[in-house]
Amino acid sequence: MPTNRGDELLIALRTRLVSVASLPAVRVWQNTNAGVPSPTVASVEDRLITFDTTRREVGPTAGGRTTVTYRVTLRVPKGTDTHAALAIAVAIQDAFTGATLTVGGNLVLLEDSRVGPEITDTQFLTLPIYLSLTFDHT
Repeated sequence: MPTNRGDELLIALRTRLVSVASLPAVRVWQNTNAGVPSPTVASVEDRLITFDTTRREVGPTAGGRTTVTYRVTLRVPKGTDTHAALAIAVAIQDAFTGATLTVGGNLVLLEDSRVGPEITDTQFLTLPIYLSLTFDHT
């Protein structure tokens, strides 16, 4: 059960994320002890990078607006077809485009999304997917 807006949003985001059919089975979730991913197996990691709330109004009925950057990082073993990895990253991005997510009954809007830049190291090809989200609340 979520204990705050951040937990509730993370649950909603992960629920949407796991709906992607081509998502790797190894998941390194934020705030979980999943260990270190193997360099021979594709994995996905998530993180709330920013979670900032500002007041939209003043007074006793003032509401807030929260802006969030959610990063999903796709890691595939070096040597994996780059087009196949990019197709998974785009499928992740597409899963959030037009999706209806709510936090505390408040609609979460996807303001922007982007893939990349890709990073290649000795073991992995890494593709970050950035999702910029906002929601208003009381």
